[in-house]
Amino acid sequence: MTSVQYCNILGGVLTPICPRHVPDGNYQFQQDLSPVHSSRAVKDYLAQQQIPLMAWCPKGADLNIIENVWGRLKAAMVRRPIHPATADQMWTAISDEWEQLRGDQAFVSALYQSLPSRIEAVIVGDGEMTRY
Repeated sequence: MTSVQYCNILGGVLTPICPRHVPDGNYQFQQDLSPVHSSRAVKDYLAQQQIPLMAWCPKGADLNIIENVWGRLKAAMVRRPIHPATADQMWTAISDEWEQLRGDQAFVSALYQSLPSRIEAVIVGDGEMTRY
């Protein structure tokens, strides 16, 4: 994805949705430090649209439990016996796998319960990578 494509997505999704769902403007947009997200074009777009951006720790991936979810979702997609051939089939397959992940309360609970240990490991490791 390019920064232009990302800005187009933001313009088509984020910009119209936020005022409708958060009319007082009291929100912060979160994105990681992907090169696309941190490009000058995206920074300029977010500033122009007055979209408040949450500060992101450059060494904080160990605290971001959604990365574990994405990993499990990708693995589930690879294990599927029939791989999607169209965008609609892909959307349906991802939605099905997502619903299964959402229903796995043990997995979700374990991720949340791991947060104190993750935080401690990052502090002890002075912000460097941890086993997570």
